[in-house]
Amino acid sequence: MDNFIKGFSAFILSIVVAIYDLDSYLNKCLDALVNQTLQEIEILCVDDGSTDESRNICEEYKLKYPQTIVVHKENGGLSSARNYGVENSCGEYIMFLDSDDYIDTELLSNLDQYINEKIGNLDTVGVL
Repeated sequence: MDNFIKGFSAFILSIVVAIYDLDSYLNKCLDALVNQTLQEIEILCVDDGSTDESRNICEEYKLKYPQTIVVHKENGGLSSARNYGVENSCGEYIMFLDSDDYIDTELLSNLDQYINEKIGNLDTVGVL
């Protein structure tokens, strides 16, 4: 796909946001991501065939924030959208965020610091 930043390895974290018809929540979700204190992130918005304004919201963020990558695909369900994001991610680590959720703007910096200080090498982190 030509809208992915392939070969760009400065990303610590790829955040895959699978999106399907949740336009009323999407701005809050994406605002939380583009305002993270950890800057070495890519935000992969995988629009899974939305029929609402989600498509347009994603395109607006793509224009304003270069770390935001948007893909529109036919509806295949949550797993299909997440898998598509994983297959096209560039980060050292991958995180999933539902498009109707949001996170604190320092969460990713805190997680990065924890990984570097306490764990060193990490394959999986589970957050409840």
